[in-house]
Amino acid sequence: MRIIIAGAGDVGFHLAKLLTQEDQDIVLIDTDSEKLKYASEHLDIATIKGNSISYTVLEEANIAKADLLIAATSSEEANISTCIIGKHLGAKRTIARVRNTEFLLKREKFDLEKLGIDEIISTETLAAREIKRLLKEVAFTDSFEFDRGLLNLAGISIEEESPLAGKTVSEAAYLNPDNNFLTVAILRNNETIIPRGDVTFPLVIACTSLRSRCDASYS
Repeated sequence: MRIIIAGAGDVGFHLAKLLTQEDQDIVLIDTDSEKLKYASEHLDIATIKGNSISYTVLEEANIAKADLLIAATSSEEANISTCIIGKHLGAKRTIARVRNTEFLLKREKFDLEKLGIDEIISTETLAAREIKRLLKEVAFTDSFEFDRGLLNLAGISIEEESPLAGKTVSEAAYLNPDNNFLTVAILRNNETIIPRGDVTFPLVIACTSLRSRCDASYS
């Protein structure tokens, strides 16, 4: 898969690093020679010095054969322009990094796909979501996500002071009527138990299957 990334800053470099680990064919574009030098020394990628809104630069990157163009410079205007021009020159799919939340909240009204922008991302929004996810999972000993977060399997350690300690599975469900979760297994004395309603939670790890994005509260 040929991927062109415009912008060798923190976001662009991080994306290039992640994608090279998946053996993707990466081309990184930036006007800063030092950033490109650092990237080429640390990553197995091709680099091009120039402005990503330039037809000549994009053609040099072989934009016509690009499966994906990611515009992740620090300039929102440059990212939008890069995607529009890149799509016109043959990029199969384009993604623009934006800061203006109106683009995210009213993307249907802007109809960006007609302009040549298939997707928009906000690193600020993504960071906020990640922080929120991490905060929700601080009580979990393990967490596994399935089907893009529609189902989560999480393990929690029930301490002596926990409201769930000594409660049966049925009582725990009664204490958390607004949380959509199902206890699928309990580990007690290194023995895995498939719980029924009258089984008591031990002071060890309980494996809990959540049917939403880790919305259950145990405190």
